[in-house]
Amino acid sequence: MNTKFLKLSMALVMPALLLARTSAEDQVASKSQARKVSTASALAKASKKAQPGDVIVVATGSYKNWSAKVDCNGTAEHPIVFQPGTSNGVTFFGKTKIEITGSHIIMKGFRFQDCKLEATPLALNGARHCRVTDCHFAHITQGKRPTYAAIWIQNNAADNRVDHCTFSNIEGRSVQVRIRNETDLPLRNRIDHNLFKDIPDKGANGRETIQVGHDQAKFGMMAPETLVDNNIFVRCNGENETISNKSSKNTYRNNYFKDCSPGWLHLRGGSHCVVEGNRLERCQGGIAVHGTHHRIVNNVIVNTRGPKEREGIRLQSGHTRGGEGHYQATGNCLIANNTLVNTRGLHVGASRNLPVAPYGNRIVNNILSGKKLLLNASWVPDTIIDSNLFHPAGKAKVKFPGLNALIADPLFRDVVNGDYRLQPGSPAIGKGRPLEVNADPPNIGAATDLLAAENIDLGVD
Repeated sequence: MNTKFLKLSMALVMPALLLARTSAEDQVASKSQARKVSTASALAKASKKAQPGDVIVVATGSYKNWSAKVDCNGTAEHPIVFQPGTSNGVTFFGKTKIEITGSHIIMKGFRFQDCKLEATPLALNGARHCRVTDCHFAHITQGKRPTYAAIWIQNNAADNRVDHCTFSNIEGRSVQVRIRNETDLPLRNRIDHNLFKDIPDKGANGRETIQVGHDQAKFGMMAPETLVDNNIFVRCNGENETISNKSSKNTYRNNYFKDCSPGWLHLRGGSHCVVEGNRLERCQGGIAVHGTHHRIVNNVIVNTRGPKEREGIRLQSGHTRGGEGHYQATGNCLIANNTLVNTRGLHVGASRNLPVAPYGNRIVNNILSGKKLLLNASWVPDTIIDSNLFHPAGKAKVKFPGLNALIADPLFRDVVNGDYRLQPGSPAIGKGRPLEVNADPPNIGAATDLLAAENIDLGVD
């Protein structure tokens, strides 16, 4: 296998990001008696008979058009493990449909390759406390409509985890958390430490790399509390939204995006979501926001590019104030301690063709640096703009500095090598507005502990 190395200059992209999987769960297979299967029907039968602590081993080989339901119940101490006979030795292809419907199940080490999205290859369908780990999804082609994903999480699935998996060349969605009606609410599922790469542009809607909720107008105010953290997205170009949020109270933290075009991390609506500690480099866009009461904090967005380059952060107009409109206006959101360098800056009131303007938002303690318009709030007078640092270069202008603005060089440590931490003596140190009562004045810009410029070689095959 040819291996290329992607240098990632971020502390959040640590060697453990895709490699550290040591836990009691991962060791369970070596301590239990294994049952071997080699057909879909045998897999389904073995799962029905499985007891806590059992290991079901799929014989090494390639399997076409498997359809099976994994319906068994382990325990937290003794999960039921499904794994290949040899490392990466089982490949499912064709119209594959494997559903996990039980609890405390671990599905690990399988390959889903050359599948066709006329079905979802792997679904957490009502599953609870289950884990999909160290699986590889590659060269998965689209069906007639963009209905399916490589992984579905649905039907009140709760407390599941998709981690340390690789998704490459997926022509549809990679992971979708589905809210199908008022009684179907997946809860507290986590998508973490995965690598998403080389997602092709198929020129159509419905191909987000990750989607959490899929009908904002009907179910956007439902709160699945999904956590998407510590993932890597490289060249994810499936459509306008690399991540699409269409529900409430989800968290997107410490994810790394590079060369994604258009590459938006897009809150399409909902309320009370957190977008924190993410880094976006050389993407066409940054973070786009609809909905209310979101927190967009401590993100680094640098060097946006492309023929339709967009803002680093944009707060968008909508059809409604709150509620379940198709596009909600951005309202009562906090945009704080972000660092934007060489982007089109921050735009309040984007999508002006929609009738309701953003309202009641706070833009505080951000660094905006570059050669283009740094902050545009030309028709949203109730926006609070306070204690931001502007570093205009070239023809860039500061038209909306707000209160307590600083116009200065922030003195980043090493821009050439992507280190946007502050040097000692930076004018941004200790000059921000406290966001909590009785707190000391914070620094302006993203938190320094997220931006250590350590060149780390991450194997990308």
